[in-house]
Amino acid sequence: MTKKIRRSKTDRVLTGLLGGLAAYFGVSSTLIRWLYAIFTFFNPFLILIYIVAAYLIPSEGKPFKRKAEKTHRHPRGFGRIKEAEHIDDDQQENWNDF
Repeated sequence: MTKKIRRSKTDRVLTGLLGGLAAYFGVSSTLIRWLYAIFTFFNPFLILIYIVAAYLIPSEGKPFKRKAEKTHRHPRGFGRIKEAEHIDDDQQENWNDF
């Protein structure tokens, strides 16, 4: 299995990017953060690189997947609504005496 760079979920200050880089290279995250702060002081363009990398590099762990249900958004924005299930005639209750 190849080693991949991931944003850390446990060793994070902002996005976990520097903690993930530290885990990837096997060094202290404090060292990576100090180096980043020093280099950013001399080259502020690294802030933009950090933002882009934090957006592109995925977080560690499995990606979130929704259940495969037939759902749709409520027109007034009340969240997701599950579609009604079809009931066969055999399963319907007798409401004649109600």
